[in-house]
Amino acid sequence: AKRLLRIVPALAGVTLFVLLVLGPIFSTVSHAQYFQDRRILAYLGNVSIFFLSYNLPGLWVHNPYPATTNAPLWTLPMEFIAYLAVAGAGITGLIKRKFSYIPAVLVVIALTHIFSTILFTLGIEFQNHGSFYLLGNLAFFATGSFLYLRREDIIYSDKLALVALAVIIFSVLVPWQFYLELIALPYLVIYLALIPTRHLQQFAKYGDFSYGMYIYAWPLQQAAYGVTGGSLSPLMSLVYAYPLAVALAAISWHGIEKHALKLKKFLDRNPALKPV
Repeated sequence: AKRLLRIVPALAGVTLFVLLVLGPIFSTVSHAQYFQDRRILAYLGNVSIFFLSYNLPGLWVHNPYPATTNAPLWTLPMEFIAYLAVAGAGITGLIKRKFSYIPAVLVVIALTHIFSTILFTLGIEFQNHGSFYLLGNLAFFATGSFLYLRREDIIYSDKLALVALAVIIFSVLVPWQFYLELIALPYLVIYLALIPTRHLQQFAKYGDFSYGMYIYAWPLQQAAYGVTGGSLSPLMSLVYAYPLAVALAAISWHGIEKHALKLKKFLDRNPALKPV
């Protein structure tokens, strides 16, 4: 319930922004055709997290990534499935168990490999199957969860980070790249996140804009391409879109997200609902 409060209100905001602001401005069809199209209702389904739509009538059809309104939303269903998995782990008591990092990751690798083998025997190429994206991302989520659960026991050092980086670089040369990255990449990501960065940490004092920037960046880059006729370089699209993404993320945080998160207090009336 708390994750829904974090995800859905801002998601509703960006959905309406693209649908009612960017859509009518940039669509190549008339306003009457635009609002009568059945894709309008389908696009409102984005608020549900699981029923995602990525195109609107006549919108950005000539861009480098044509007719794609907000591609990064594909991660949200997987993210929420991962939260449900955490709830399941809590109900079954797995969260309270003390797993060692490497054995836990090896279990995840084994399960992933077993599933990919089953797909292969059915004539399905794992890397090109939708199950890979779900299971592969859940495997990385599980590895990150183990890092959190054993945070008091795990040493983050420059030397180990360099080893992890070397493993990631080496992994591109071998067919089992995914499994090596599953061990090394989460460690390296958390190591980098824990490096003291005074200026970036001060940035957060104005609000948590991370989610807002994530969901607004793509539509704004598409809009930048639309304004310039698709002639922007990736760097210039960043220059155009980044300040606007920060501004809209700030509006989203102060106007929607932080107020929605205040409702979490109603979920904490029962001490049993508080996080472990």
